[in-house]
Order: sequence, then C-alpha cells, then structure tokens
Amino acid sequence: MRHLFLITLFITFCTQVVAKESVTHLEQVSIQGKALDLNSNSYGFFKREDFIGQFSTLSEFLKQSTSVQVRYNGVGNSPKLSIRGSKHDQIQFMIDGQIIENAQYGGFNIDQIPLNQIESIELVKGIHSNIAQQAIGGVIKITRTTIQKNTHDIAVNIGEFNNRQISSSHAYPFLGQVLLGLDLEKSKNDYNTNITSPKGDSNNKDQIQPLNNNDLQKYYGHIRWISDIDFSNKITISHETNHKKKGIPDYFSNNSDNAALYEQKSDKTRLSYDYIYSPHTQIKSNVFYEKNEDYYSDISKASSLDSEETIYKYRKIQLSQSLYREINNLEWGVNFNYEFQDYEDNHLLVDNSTKCTSTFSKCDINSERIVSRYTFNTTYKLNDTIELLGNISNNRSTYNSTQIQTSIISKESDRNYTQWGLAINTLINKGNVFRLNINQAYRLPTLFELYGDLGAIKGSPALKPEKAINFSADYSFISDVKLDFSLFYRVVTDSIIANYNSQGIGSYDNAQSSELMGAEIELKYEFSDLNIIANFTTQDSNTTSTTSSLDNVNLPGVYHNSLSIEFLLMLNLNHQITIQSFIDTGLYLDTTNTLKGSDRNLSNLKYRYLKENYSLQISINNLFDQTYSDQSNHQAPNRNLTLLTTLSF
Repeated sequence: MRHLFLITLFITFCTQVVAKESVTHLEQVSIQGKALDLNSNSYGFFKREDFIGQFSTLSEFLKQSTSVQVRYNGVGNSPKLSIRGSKHDQIQFMIDGQIIENAQYGGFNIDQIPLNQIESIELVKGIHSNIAQQAIGGVIKITRTTIQKNTHDIAVNIGEFNNRQISSSHAYPFLGQVLLGLDLEKSKNDYNTNITSPKGDSNNKDQIQPLNNNDLQKYYGHIRWISDIDFSNKITISHETNHKKKGIPDYFSNNSDNAALYEQKSDKTRLSYDYIYSPHTQIKSNVFYEKNEDYYSDISKASSLDSEETIYKYRKIQLSQSLYREINNLEWGVNFNYEFQDYEDNHLLVDNSTKCTSTFSKCDINSERIVSRYTFNTTYKLNDTIELLGNISNNRSTYNSTQIQTSIISKESDRNYTQWGLAINTLINKGNVFRLNINQAYRLPTLFELYGDLGAIKGSPALKPEKAINFSADYSFISDVKLDFSLFYRVVTDSIIANYNSQGIGSYDNAQSSELMGAEIELKYEFSDLNIIANFTTQDSNTTSTTSSLDNVNLPGVYHNSLSIEFLLMLNLNHQITIQSFIDTGLYLDTTNTLKGSDRNLSNLKYRYLKENYSLQISINNLFDQTYSDQSNHQAPNRNLTLLTTLSF
C-alpha cells in the first residue's frame, strides 16, 4: 500500500504541474553545461552516426574507448565492463536520465538495448556539468532516440557459428510520436575451444572441439509514445519486454548430454513527464516498474555440484523527481529518487522439509531493498574559460530478508551515507582544456551478497558498502592533432569479495582494500583521407588485507596494460577500410593472483560501404586466429567473419 500511495502522490504532483500555464518552447530551454564540454578521456559524448552500421552491440562499441574493458563470458551472456580498473557493479548505468540497477546482482546488461534505438551515449569517468557521478567506476548514460518524423531503420547482422540478428525501429505520428522497436537474435555459438578432459575420451587431454550447449535465443520488443501536447509539455509512456534463453556449456568435458540453461524474462514500463516552467526552469518526473522471472536448470550437474532447478523472481518500483534551474552563470539541479526492489528464489528440486537444515542445504530467500536518494549538483561559470562543478548526494537504504521455510527474519536499520564530487574545468587557449576531478562514492552490497544462497555461495548480512575516493587530472590539446592525457588514482576500502572456508563454502566479506593508479593517452590525427586513433592505458594496483593470500596482490579481472591503434582509410565518400589492433597484458584471474591470464594480441579488419541511407560492413575479427583465454578464463572465439547491413527509409 505504501508504494501505491507514493505513486498516487507522485502522479498528483505531475498533474498539478501540467495545470500551470505554458511559458516557452521546449527547444528554447538550455539548462546543461556547454561551454567546456569537449570530449576527453574523462568524458565522451557519442552521437548516433558514431556507432550505427559499425557495431552490433553497445559493449562492442564501448570497448573502443580508452581504459574501458569488456569481459565476455560467451555470446549472449551479460558482458561485464570495467572503467579504470573498476568492477562492473561499480559502474552507474542510466537510461533516459534514470538510474538503472539490478539490486540482486548489481550492474546492468547494456546489450539488452539494440544500437539502432539509441540516440546518444555519454561516458563519464569524472564529474560532468550535466551528470553527477555517483559511482566508483563511472557513469554510462544512454539516451534513446526521439525521432520526430516517419522513419524506419533495419539492421541485419550475420556471422559465423550460426550467428543471426535482425533489429528494426519504426516511428509513426499518432497524437505525437509512436516508436516501435524489435530485436531478434539467435546463435549456435559452437566455436572451437580447448576441452581439458573430453567426454568419453578423458585419457586424451586438451582436445580442440566445437563447444556444445552454448546456444542463444533472444528477442526484445519496445514501444514508446511521446506526446505532442504543446511545446512546453512532454509525456512519454514506454513498455519493453525481453526474453533470453542461453545454454551453459561445460568447458571442462564438453558433455553432449549437458542441457544446463539460464532463461530470463522481463517487462519494464516507464512513465515520464517533462515540463518547461520558464526559459530557465525545467521539471522532470519519472515512474518506473519492472518485473523479472529467471529460470536456471542444471539437471545433469554440468555446472554445479548438485542437480539444480531454480526460479528467481524480482521486481522494481522507482520514482524520481528533478528540478533544473539556470540563473546567469549558475546552473543547479535537485533530484529525489525512491527505489524499491524485492527478490525471491525457489529451489524446485529440494524438498521443503530439508531446506535450511544445515550449512550445505539450500534455503528459499525473500529479500528486499529500499533506497531513497537526494542529489544536488551545480555548475558555476566564473568566466568564458573557467567553470566549477560540484555535487552532493545523501543516500538512505533499508534491507530485509526472510527464510521462507523457517520464517527467520533479518532486518537492518537504515544505512545512511553521503557522496560528493568536485571538479574544475579550465579553457587554456584555442580549445585546450585542463580538468581536475575528485569524488567520493559508495557501492551498496547486493541482495545476493547479503542473503544469497546458490550452490557453495552463501550470503553475509553484515556486509558494509564499498567506499572509494577518485582523483583524476586531464589535459586535452587540440590542434592538427587531438591529444588527451589523463592521470587517475583510486582508493577503495571495504571491497566485497568471496572467501571460502576449508569445507569449500564461500561467503562474502569486506576482506580487501585496494589502491589503483594509472595513466591514459588518446591520440587522434586526421589527414585528408586517413584517420589515426591510438589509445594507451597503464594501471598499477595493490591490495591490502588481513588475509595473507589477499594482501599485496593485483586486482583481478582487468588487463593492467592496454594499447589499441586504429587506421580508418576513406577511399572516397562511399568506401571505408578500418584496421584495428589491440594488445592487452597484465591480467590476473583470481583474488590471490594464483592464476595469471594470457596476454591478448588481436587484429580486426573492416570494410564499409556507405550510400545515402544504406551501409554494408564486412568484418574479419581475430584476423590472425589468435588463441587466448579471456577475462573469464574461457577460450575466446576463433577468427570469424561477420556481415552487418543497415537501411534507413
């Protein structure tokens, strides 16, 4: 009832705002920092033409950016991102200005959204005049297209290993604008990999075989209506549905009987209202509801210790209210965000009478998290060359958990903490900009880390949030050559990791703190028909812990040194050839650094044909067929050929 009351109150407020007299036109409002918003290592703004027809997924595009690393665990699985050495769940994801996060596991699967439904992408590693970073690693902000005319976009992606994907978006006028989107993907994903102990032939170790049970089936649908009431009011109503079914391969023995799978179904509905109260004041309101049901099955015990069949259900209710104001050289914004998420699991193969009876037995858990957040951010332009940025956020969270069979309740008092950020941007001369950033950020423990119960992993209700201080200094030099140089430093305390006891049972603990420092360089040079882009990142990390095996080691899961070079040759207005090379070294796969990952040296070759509203791109990925293990310690796909074509009309 309390959630229904809040929603009613929220909509009532929106209705009162709508009743006010329209003052100005939507296009005239200007409440975003703009004087010094040049792309740099700490901030990148990418328009639709930067990625449409050139990449098949959002993660594929983002990994081109300096110090952004993408961890793939097979086609169709959610990619894990790292920004300047962060973990995936230390990144804040935003869609159309709204924070998106899964409270159960953290993070967000950015490849859910087809690229042809995206208008722009913003990548924030520091503090930006329009986006207050409230995350340890950074912010990825996605703005979906709001096309104002009849248009149709179709993209088809065909690749080896029976990969097939078709994505389309359509816009029609109807009391404003209706946008429809559909994305279908299917893949056998049976690339060759090194099987340690082949099924039926365990005496013959390390055979190269096509990978079994790695299939993917996925569809995504989206409908959105944008009103056309008048120029100062805009109502947006959207609904999206996502269904994915993914096989879980057995990398060790490649058992042909393995039928382990993970199936996900989700529905999301969003109502937003934008109102221009005056030329310098804008109000934004959002209501969001999400419902998910996941199904995990591993009857043959290919990926777990026991036969598994589990249903996971979780939902999310989110309300947000924002006010933006611009007065002379001062811009400020206030945002309130309320979020409720709950989660329930049901282990179907375990008899209720045996659940929660021992350390090893499984429990059905019903848990929830409530977060309320108040944020204030401001930008002050001292003059045409200097601007100051700041933000502060107060967060309050409450957790509850119940063991369904035993009715044991775990309820926590409010967790209250404050985040902040400060930055200065200075225009030196002719577009050369110096930036200095500092911010403090937290990451709340997920419901799974607190109360999880899956296999040998158990929750730890006493976990504290991860806390970080970030520093960065950036210099952008622009002449015939564009050069971005950055230094960054991060201190993280109370890092959450899994610890295992002598019985092989793992639980999460604030067992580690870490320091990370690094440097980034991005160089861009444009000839008349040749563009060159070179990126280099080096990171050095060190951890401290009371556990000796976790002390004085490097952070796992990230390459500590990365170099990429891209050559884009324009043969004429219709033909492009792109050569890319990536070199990554210094990867550790576990928290104790016992396992060292293999270095990666990849080259890709692309040819793209453009003509008016049509493009065709042929790509050869992993050109020299290099064999290496990725950041999940699984062998990456072999050389493969893909064909991507897009059409707009």
